[in-house]
Amino acid sequence: YMVASRKDIRAVAQRLGKSIGCALQYYYGSYKRSIQYKEMKKMVARKRKICVSRKLQCTECLGGGELLWCEGCNNMYHLACLNISFNQLPVEKWFCDECSLYGTSEIASKS
Repeated sequence: YMVASRKDIRAVAQRLGKSIGCALQYYYGSYKRSIQYKEMKKMVARKRKICVSRKLQCTECLGGGELLWCEGCNNMYHLACLNISFNQLPVEKWFCDECSLYGTSEIASKS
């Protein structure tokens, strides 16, 4: 939830039905020391490199703003363009319909 919520502790706590204190305790006590956190930091660094050479825009509408990145093909989408809500966001990795359909998500999740 931490990645999907962009480290918004209040949003994570609300989504999990926990207090903000519990969410903070988990974040600093467990999550930042985890393999998932290290993988997330690597993913962010890789995507920042992509940002330098590519304009940040939604694949569907070509607009900017807050975008969800596909882990398989690095396309970006607005939640509204995908017709999904914030509560439907995946906890860890997300793959667009095309990558899910053609198996790119299976290849990317093994790496």
